[in-house]
Amino acid sequence: MHYLGNILQRNKMVDVVPIQRARIPICRFKDPGTGLKCDLTVNNRISISNSELIRCYMDLDPRVRDIVMIIKKWAKCRGINTPKEHTFSSYSYVLLCISFFQNIEPPILPNLQDPKAFPYLKMVKRKFDIPRKVLNFNEKGTFKLEIQYFNQSKKISKYFQTQNMMSRDELLIKIFKYYGQQYDYKRKVSSIRTNKGYLSENHFNNYFAVEDPFIHDRNTTSNVKSENIYHIINEFNRAYYILKSPNSKLEDIFKTDSRINKNLN
Repeated sequence: MHYLGNILQRNKMVDVVPIQRARIPICRFKDPGTGLKCDLTVNNRISISNSELIRCYMDLDPRVRDIVMIIKKWAKCRGINTPKEHTFSSYSYVLLCISFFQNIEPPILPNLQDPKAFPYLKMVKRKFDIPRKVLNFNEKGTFKLEIQYFNQSKKISKYFQTQNMMSRDELLIKIFKYYGQQYDYKRKVSSIRTNKGYLSENHFNNYFAVEDPFIHDRNTTSNVKSENIYHIINEFNRAYYILKSPNSKLEDIFKTDSRINKNLN
């Protein structure tokens, strides 16, 4: 990663930070021309499938993409989107959004990893050698992994058409209320490979677990401290109460000068 960082610096990238001691080593940098911040990794081919799967979900309904972007901005503005500070990653928030859209009635998204979902379509099937340190940083070697999923959004749309006509405003309020008040974060595991968007039993060691869609033993929120879990839930709750208030505006949920404290049961 340090060698890669040197190459990026020679090519005039800024804010270059190699992160070698991580389960998935990356090099962070910013393009000074566009202001775009990037994470770059090598020999991590499964991340391509992760991105492809998520992109397909986004393409199935424009409301999904819009709300995911709002959630990501909200999390960043509220300071709950920094894994190195033991809060959720952007990836975890995206998975939580997809899980919500699978769980809502009627569902807005299908399960793209269910072989029976679209029998007339062909699934992508791939094999990988995954570093064991993805699951345990101290382990060495690799393990075999086979994955499959549907990735043709246009063809999928011919077979799956949601009956849910809620507006973006309605859905945004619902997702904040769902994760702020209704979601059983102690028992459930967010899992987009299931037909309801979650597992009913938490087999991980921490609350508010979010399962990786391909590496099922990987919890994407495993490094989050318990006090930060409660803080994140409070932030979902805060955004819900702001948005349901009369004359509220979307930008109010991003502000740092307004806090609503609610006791959690």
